Amino acid sequence: WVLQVVVDCVTGLQESRANKTFQIRALVSNSTQPGGIAQAKSPLQISGRAAIANARLLSGQGQQDVLWAEVKQRIKVLLAKGGKWTPEEISYILPGMVPPDVAARLMKEIEQEGLAGAEAEGGVEILFEAQLRLEVENPAQQGLRVELVREPDGVVEGVLEWRNLAWLTTKSPMEDEMQAYRLEGSEAAGAQSPGSG
Repeated sequence: WVLQVVVDCVTGLQESRANKTFQIRALVSNSTQPGGIAQAKSPLQISGRAAIANARLLSGQGQQDVLWAEVKQRIKVLLAKGGKWTPEEISYILPGMVPPDVAARLMKEIEQEGLAGAEAEGGVEILFEAQLRLEVENPAQQGLRVELVREPDGVVEGVLEWRNLAWLTTKSPMEDEMQAYRLEGSEAAGAQSPGSG
């Protein structure tokens, strides 16, 4: 088995963590070797205030995101009025502005922003956009530990952990959706998802 861990970003870090170097470390472990029998690391990244928005604005995707910003704001207004809308209904209400698949993506982004909380908005964050691959021999007996590590001193700032990966083998296709998780031992919320390929 090859486990692929997709790490998009970490948000909501304390102000004291600005301009520090971080990386994501993923470890596969089992009960006999809890320290990790396989590991993968992301490239080093520097944290900063509004680092994600700044990095994405410079990319082609960032330019597309700017185009969707007004549409996203209109969707927020519709949702704030208490309506329960489907992506198809949003597309119909905003004719010619947004197809249903993009409306679904924007609605999910709005939901995740709400999960991150107002305190995280515009705060210290890190953009990783990394895919880490690890070998897994027995998902029922092995777990996954994802760590946010401050370098060069190797301090673990936050942890996300699954004791075993058996639940992943019951999915078809064998993957979990990208979603926001709160890192234990940290005030950071990172968007990460384990997936198997």
